[in-house]
Amino acid sequence: MNSNQSSTTKSTTASSSVCTERRKTIPPRPDRPLNILKFLKNTLGKELTRLSVPVEFNEPLSMLQRVLEGLEFSWILDRAARENDPELQSCLVALYLFGCFMRISDRIKKPFNPFLGETYELDLWDEKEGFRAVVEQVKHHPPTSAYQVESKNGWTLEATVCATSIFKFHKMGVDVKTEGASMITFKNTGITYSMGRPETYLNLLKGAKLEVYGNQRISKISKETPHEPKKPLVEFCYGAPKKSFFKSANDKAIIGESKNYRIC
Repeated sequence: MNSNQSSTTKSTTASSSVCTERRKTIPPRPDRPLNILKFLKNTLGKELTRLSVPVEFNEPLSMLQRVLEGLEFSWILDRAARENDPELQSCLVALYLFGCFMRISDRIKKPFNPFLGETYELDLWDEKEGFRAVVEQVKHHPPTSAYQVESKNGWTLEATVCATSIFKFHKMGVDVKTEGASMITFKNTGITYSMGRPETYLNLLKGAKLEVYGNQRISKISKETPHEPKKPLVEFCYGAPKKSFFKSANDKAIIGESKNYRIC
C-alpha cells in the first residue's frame, strides 16, 4: 500500500513539472519539390476549391488571415483620411488597393479553407496601427468571406471576397476569379468609395507565378441616390501594358488617372 502511494506521488510530481511553452518561431518548411502539373492534369475544367490538394501546396495560414494581410498598408488610408479633396482621397484608395494585390505576386501557396461560420479577429486598436478587424466565412461553395475594419484614424472598410479557380490546359495556368466589392468610408468627408477586385492568374509557364491584371474603377456612392449609376473618380489598371508579344507586362506596375492626378 505504501509502495503504491509512493509511486503515485512520484508520477504526479513528474507530470506536474512538465510545462508546455508556445513556440516563438515557425519551423522552416520542408524542402519538397512541388509537381503542380502532375496534380492539375486530372483537374481539367474542374473548380479547384472543391478538390482536396496535397498539403505541400498549402501555406500555414487560413484564408481568413490572408484576406486581412492588406491591412499592413492601412497607413495609406490614414493618410487619405486627412485629405478633404475627394479626388486625391480616391487616388490614395487606389494606391492602397494596389499595395494589397501586388504583394501576392510571389505567393503561390494556397491558404487553408476555413470552416463555415469560422471567424478571425485582428485587434490593433491600442497599437500604432489603430484599427480592429473581424472576418467571417459566410459561404462554403464558392468560398466567400466578409470582413469589416474600423480605424480610430477616421475610416471604415467593408468588403466581401469570393474566389473560384479553374485549371485551363490551353493556357497552362489557373484562372483565379475573385468576385466581391469593397467600400471605404471616410469620416472627414462623409464619402463612401466602392471598388471591385482585379483578375489573378497562376502562370505555370513562368515558374508558377501569380499575376494580377485588369482594369478597375473607384466610384463615389451617394447616400441620396445610391442606386444611380456611379461615375468613376479614378480609373486604373494592374500591370503595365505589354510593349510587344515577346516582352511581358510589368506585373509590379500600376497605371491610373483621375481628372487632375496621375498614378504610375
